[in-house]
Amino acid sequence: MMPLASTRALSEFAVPTFPAFDEAEEREREREARRRELAARVRAAGVPERFRGARLADCDPAVRRWAEAVAAGAWEGDPFLLLLGKNGRGKTHQAAAALMALLRDRDGLFAEAPQIVGELSENYGKFAEPRLLRYKAAGVLFIDELGKERFDAKTAPWLFDLVQRRWSMRRPTIVASNMDSDGLALHFAACGEPTMGQSIISRIGSGAVVRLEGRDRRFSAASPGRAEP
Repeated sequence: MMPLASTRALSEFAVPTFPAFDEAEEREREREARRRELAARVRAAGVPERFRGARLADCDPAVRRWAEAVAAGAWEGDPFLLLLGKNGRGKTHQAAAALMALLRDRDGLFAEAPQIVGELSENYGKFAEPRLLRYKAAGVLFIDELGKERFDAKTAPWLFDLVQRRWSMRRPTIVASNMDSDGLALHFAACGEPTMGQSIISRIGSGAVVRLEGRDRRFSAASPGRAEP
């Protein structure tokens, strides 16, 4: 019989036991980590709280196809999405859904054209170039309210440079406007820069163009007693 002291010595080398590996729990932890990462990207992109619940499932099929194809690297044309329509047709909501679908594996920015021009114009444009670089380099960029910015001989080259760089580098870019292409052309012409305006229109319309119709959703969701247009 083995001495008691030897038995104790052997017990010191016993294989420790570990909790059983739960594959389902591990998958849930991974999903939660991805959700947190996406939420951080959405905040960093500047997506307003109002649009953070936007989902591709609620979008026009053409918007959904564009976002899914670009996310999968399967979009064959220029990765631009131009959303046109009157006020309240859901352009910003659908653009935000497409933007957030692409934020899963890249950085991005949500901005309005007047905001971009205003930022670049500060201090007489002294810091325009480094600020413009941020918009040029974004993994995906959404420009809302095109046609409401101050477009003139000073700001036109900035907007053209931004669109041209993203077009030439094939960086996913979403643009929304209340104006159609003719309306944008008139806007740019009225500002004294028709040629550069046409160049911008040509590039932002080189990918998918989606026209959203229907009623003004803001009026449709109004409280009882408020007339719809």
